[in-house]
Amino acid sequence: MLRGNMEDGETLKALEIMKNSLLVKPAVEASSLNNEKTAVFVIDMLEGFAREGSLSDRRIEMLAEPIAELLEALPLTNIVFMNDSHGEDSIEFEDYPSHCIKGSGEAEIVRELKQYSKTGIIMEKNSTNGFLCEDFKEWFEENRKGISTYLLVGVCTDICIKQFAMTLKVWFLERNIDSRVIVPINMVDTFNFEDTGHNGDVMNVVSLYEMDSGGIEILYIRF
Repeated sequence: MLRGNMEDGETLKALEIMKNSLLVKPAVEASSLNNEKTAVFVIDMLEGFAREGSLSDRRIEMLAEPIAELLEALPLTNIVFMNDSHGEDSIEFEDYPSHCIKGSGEAEIVRELKQYSKTGIIMEKNSTNGFLCEDFKEWFEENRKGISTYLLVGVCTDICIKQFAMTLKVWFLERNIDSRVIVPINMVDTFNFEDTGHNGDVMNVVSLYEMDSGGIEILYIRF
């Protein structure tokens, strides 16, 4: 039973309010973010989430082309690919099915974005929160004074995107640093697995609403 005895109708009404609040979010031109102080993080746009493997979903595959269009509009020097790269004995597999084993086809960046990874930075992570991976810690220490806008795209909205965005934002808030963390509604998604009750549409709405409440800029990007 849900806390507070929340009825199904009340739950649906709350979800509708959350959804409507996202529909009126502003749209910004991609070109407005095109400067040396913006870094775009492409999170987990891998074959293991897009086309093959236990966590793959067509919804994620469909993000590849819009993200490619975005990367065309932004400076390649500040593009970071943050990728799942697990060992076969990863403890994360106690919570999620085995996925994106390092060296496997699942761990490859989707073909639509591979060309951009050649001139971008590639980071490997072994958990759902990229803020904690060693590659990011090193990059952050070297670059945080010159980067004031962090644009996060990719997957999954309710897991890796949300954890990274919120941790990054509270790091700045704790230190009273004015930095932007942006999650574009039309550049993120999550998987839809009916058997487990993981409804992609619902999880997107709830997670975007949570990030919005936590100070993350939730908006649309247009070209």
